[in-house]
Amino acid sequence: MIYVFDEDGIHKNHPNVSIYQRLSGVAELWVDAGPRNIGDIVDDVFSGANKLVIRPDRWREHDLQSIIDITENELMVLYHLKDLADGIPKDMLFSQAHCIIIHLDEKYHSINFKTEGFMKQIAKTKPTYILDETGQQTECWSSFGVTGIFIPLEQLEGGLS
Repeated sequence: MIYVFDEDGIHKNHPNVSIYQRLSGVAELWVDAGPRNIGDIVDDVFSGANKLVIRPDRWREHDLQSIIDITENELMVLYHLKDLADGIPKDMLFSQAHCIIIHLDEKYHSINFKTEGFMKQIAKTKPTYILDETGQQTECWSSFGVTGIFIPLEQLEGGLS
């Protein structure tokens, strides 16, 4: 499986759907392209996405029901760790998501006792993945109960070669 972190889609609203089409013949795709509306979701699905990542700061609708009504694809909601300072989200996106992704980036990756506690709660509630861009691949994730970890290819031992 490949987690596609499409920065053009997320930041510029110009997803690289032609790349999804090519990659979909090789692996299952988890596409994180920052969809803003149902039309973006339809484009991603028809381009080969198996799982769709929704970012609350980009998604313009208050829930996921419109997607659930048209596709059987799994819906994952991505939260930045800094946005979880108050604990488990109480929004409709969290309650309707099939899975949760917690994004740790270089700017904010502090995990303290409180953070560890609610991350464990989230992992008990829904399958939870960590998108770890900190470069500090930690062994503690399994003790948190997370389902999996996404690490950028360039941070893996040996890089892309």
